Amino acid sequence: MRFTHGHVPLFLFLCALVWSCSEIVHCKNQTLPQSEVDALKKIGAKLRKDWNFTVNPCSGTSGWVDKTGAVNVKCGACTANYCHITSIVLQGQNLTGSLPDEFSNLTSLQKIDLSFNYLNGNIPAAWASIPLTDIELEGNHITGRIPDELGRITSLQYLSLESNLIEGPLPQSLGNLTNLLGLNVIANNIIGRLPESLGHLKNMTYFLIGGNPITGKIPSFIGNWIQLYKLEIRGTSLEGPFPPIFFSLQNIVDLRVSDLKGGDGKFPLLQNMTNLNIFAGF
Repeated sequence: MRFTHGHVPLFLFLCALVWSCSEIVHCKNQTLPQSEVDALKKIGAKLRKDWNFTVNPCSGTSGWVDKTGAVNVKCGACTANYCHITSIVLQGQNLTGSLPDEFSNLTSLQKIDLSFNYLNGNIPAAWASIPLTDIELEGNHITGRIPDELGRITSLQYLSLESNLIEGPLPQSLGNLTNLLGLNVIANNIIGRLPESLGHLKNMTYFLIGGNPITGKIPSFIGNWIQLYKLEIRGTSLEGPFPPIFFSLQNIVDLRVSDLKGGDGKFPLLQNMTNLNIFAGF
């Protein structure tokens, strides 16, 4: 069979689609290693989540979906014998337990989303041992500091901790997260200066720190974040003025600033920010 130039991309797309669908079906029919089943049982106990272990957790069927039909557990990384858990999403389920260390026993886990529950306790340092790309914990009662160990999760792309009770400074180790695209710690009790190591995060697209008593001058390293499209620093104790390099950032769409200390009280010209769509300043 001969393909014209125009048919090749379509053929490749269809091949990828068939492979993806077969992978999903394969995972739904495969079982988990017993070690991951045991980990899930401990996770469910700590989160006070009643899962139905008479049903395959990878099935995406009754007992493993919420009331809206959203799948709690997704599996992938399948072999001939087993699949592995890659995602756990439990948004808004009125969970009242604590954050389980046992997520670290799920060695292929990429996403943890426990947003909008009533969970308490500290973020476990043990999570640093798994290849997470997404940690979503906003809208809980989480306390303590952001553990330094999170800086070892170099695969991490999104870290959202908004509206918790987290305290202490942002750890220097976050500067090791060179794949990080978004950081959201709005409405906690983060203190201290922004660590200079954050300047290494050149893939950053949004940085949201409003509602924290963070101090020090607005750092010039923000100018390194050339992909930045959203910045939220309202309600902090940061000191102005903005460094001149900041206004070379041409991708900013959403800029929210208020309560700056010091400076001349004037907001510099924004003519280079041609994509700016939302501006809330002073």
